[in-house]
Amino acid sequence: MNSQLYLQNCLIVYSGEYSLQVRISQKRAISPVIAHLILIAIVAVGGTATTVFAQDTYNILQLSGYPEIELVTVTGFDARDIHLIEAHNGPIEKPSFLATYLNDGLKGKKEVITVYVKNDSTKIVSLDEIRLGGTEYQFSNPLFIVPFGSYAIISKNLPAAVVQSSSAQLKPGQEVTLVFALNHDIKLGHNLQFKLTTGNGFVAISNVKTGDWRTA
Repeated sequence: MNSQLYLQNCLIVYSGEYSLQVRISQKRAISPVIAHLILIAIVAVGGTATTVFAQDTYNILQLSGYPEIELVTVTGFDARDIHLIEAHNGPIEKPSFLATYLNDGLKGKKEVITVYVKNDSTKIVSLDEIRLGGTEYQFSNPLFIVPFGSYAIISKNLPAAVVQSSSAQLKPGQEVTLVFALNHDIKLGHNLQFKLTTGNGFVAISNVKTGDWRTA
């Protein structure tokens, strides 16, 4: 004698604002074909609800401006013991801007190191903290010489003039040169850690070796 499965009660599936109700009376178990169709209906209802929820969430994020993704890339540096230090697009044509060059085999006080960075994100990035060799440098917008222990930003390095940034911000896609005015002596061949932290917490870290010049 063949045995048959018997089911009872009511099965109700909820997914968001949609529901699917299947009433099963005390009869023989449903066939595999019917069961398959019920599963398809459940997946369709659940998929629709998930899509609606995801679209609403995406729209809210777009309108609110989140999430913000920041990406700043270090593209090079110039830490040579020479007079014409390079910016991101060529030699800096304003020697007085670079303080005093001393040909003493050191990168020392009154000399500078330049680091090139690029904002690869789609929004303006604010620079919150800048460190070189463990020392924090403060942003400066000088008329002539960068104060010792500070850094300035060269946004445009032109043959006739050097254009500086008036604030520690990078526009989308903008590449600039950070000019560090050293306030202590550093021997050539010494590795310095460059660390940049943005206002939203993004961190870029690179290595600067005194006596070297590197570009991406």
